[in-house]
Amino acid sequence: MSALLDAVATAPRIGVEELLHGHTALVVVAPHPDDETLGCGALMHDAARLGVPVHVVCLTDGSASHPNSLRWPPPRLAARREAELRAAVTRLAPTAQVTCLRYPDCGLPSDAEAGPCTAALIRLIPPGALVTVTWEGDPHEDHVSAARLVGQAAAQVPCALRAYPIWGRFRPCATPRGPVRVEASAEAQAAKREALACHATQMTALIDDDPKGFVMKAEHQRHFLDHPEILLAA
Repeated sequence: MSALLDAVATAPRIGVEELLHGHTALVVVAPHPDDETLGCGALMHDAARLGVPVHVVCLTDGSASHPNSLRWPPPRLAARREAELRAAVTRLAPTAQVTCLRYPDCGLPSDAEAGPCTAALIRLIPPGALVTVTWEGDPHEDHVSAARLVGQAAAQVPCALRAYPIWGRFRPCATPRGPVRVEASAEAQAAKREALACHATQMTALIDDDPKGFVMKAEHQRHFLDHPEILLAA
């Protein structure tokens, strides 16, 4: 078990209604298509069921997952990954809004160039929202950059900010702060399973001409489906 999973094993549980009480909306920011489902899919489903507006913001096009594929060059892969994202969100929260900023995969802006991205995020965060984004302790450059960019935007809007861990669940990482485990409904868990299957480029061998391309291990997929979603202090 990782340090993060050790730390959250006894973390308090919180229901979705309690978590969202007093918030005007749920805004889930994903570095790549599929992070939204992995990190907050069940939360999104139950938020929508409760009538809370849901907005998913995807920062990159995800086109670097299979860099050596000839049949799936970056433009085709980016279009497919956005379609997968929209299908997954439709399954989780049919009324949710989806915004794709389409930055290059592994090409999110540095602080010196962050102005347009930060401004876009500020426009997309309604006052009073609960905003979730990948954890700054995740060992992936886009996940760290997403946390930084969203943190800068959230500082300009009256909102609540929480982080969700992805790769930090399985790899050495910093000690998390303020962890809670989200209690989702059985219906949300079933919807999350169907939504994750929408991300076929990342969860299956659909792209079979790049042996070094990314496919999430089956045991990691099972983990996200069988374990509670985790939110941390951002």
